[in-house]
Order: sequence, then C-alpha cells, then structure tokens
Amino acid sequence: MSGSADAPRIAFSYAVFWTKQARQWDTARQTAVLHAVRAVLRQPDFEPNDYARRYSVPGLDDEAPAGARAHAGASLAALAQVLAALLGQAAQLDQA
Repeated sequence: MSGSADAPRIAFSYAVFWTKQARQWDTARQTAVLHAVRAVLRQPDFEPNDYARRYSVPGLDDEAPAGARAHAGASLAALAQVLAALLGQAAQLDQA
C-alpha cells in the first residue's frame, strides 16, 4: 500500500466491501476470480495504490459499466486476501 496514515483504514474498507460481494459468489466463481486477481498482482508494474483505478480483472466486472471496470491495487490485494480466506473456510467445511 501507499505510505499514507489512512492505509489500514483503506485496506479495511476494501476488505469489508469485497467480503460482502464475494460471499454472494459460488466457490467456482471465487476460485476463478482469485486466480485472475493473483495474475494481476504478479504483473511487474503492479502497485498496491490506494485509489488510482489502474487494474482490470477478467471475469470480475465484465458486465459492469466501462468506468467501473478498473480497480485500485489496494482493492485487488484486499480481494485476494478475502477470497483466500473464504476458500480456506470452504475447504475446512468440506472436510468437517
């Protein structure tokens, strides 16, 4: 993230937003989006910026209006963490 003093608050806000969204998706979509997000996070020019909407993720917002298809790096980092946690919980429930 950027060095701003608000970075923890911003990360928390993104995590809350993505948790609400991703909990509505089935496991297959969660998995597909996680793989797509991780590919973006691995790009050499990726920067976990707080607000600049520089990154698009195939399969995440395909039906969204053009202006809503890009995400800040910090948002995608939070999404990856949320999805990993949700999928980890799903795997644990499957084993129970």
